[in-house]
Amino acid sequence: MSDAQGRRPSKVEVELAGQPAGPKARSPRAGRATSKELTWSGTMTAKAHGSRHTLQVPAGKLKKGRHVRWRARATVAGGSGGWPEWQP
Repeated sequence: MSDAQGRRPSKVEVELAGQPAGPKARSPRAGRATSKELTWSGTMTAKAHGSRHTLQVPAGKLKKGRHVRWRARATVAGGSGGWPEWQP
């Protein structure tokens, strides 16, 4: 995956955060995670269009019984896509 001209390689950024508590906790938009709330974040160089991407969360970052949400975006030198809504 690269920019429209095929010159700059893209990256994929992923964030994991704890699921917020409260009445709106079921909504993907519920709350915005701050760096203090992030469980983990990672970046990888994107592969060819249509390829599967895999990032491994380091051991100890996910706690049994804790619910997390995630989101991912593509970036390229000079610009980034916006973060999408959190996914449960």
